[in-house]
Amino acid sequence: MAIPSIAYWSQKYNTTVANLTSKGYTPFSHFPQVPIDEIAKAYKQIEAEKGPACAPCAAEKMLGSRDEVSV
Repeated sequence: MAIPSIAYWSQKYNTTVANLTSKGYTPFSHFPQVPIDEIAKAYKQIEAEKGPACAPCAAEKMLGSRDEVSV
């Protein structure tokens, strides 16, 4: 799934930019930070409204609802 990977690399980027800025590399102070918390909040909100974004999760959800209907 892409979301954990995006979160990992975004956090790594934010940490690197902050470290380089604190070491005195002033051009890095102009680099934007990735708003990880806001992205996670938006993703959770969309997932709550529309259901899971991953195919296996959606398939599992559909199979669960089919079992309930067929009983």
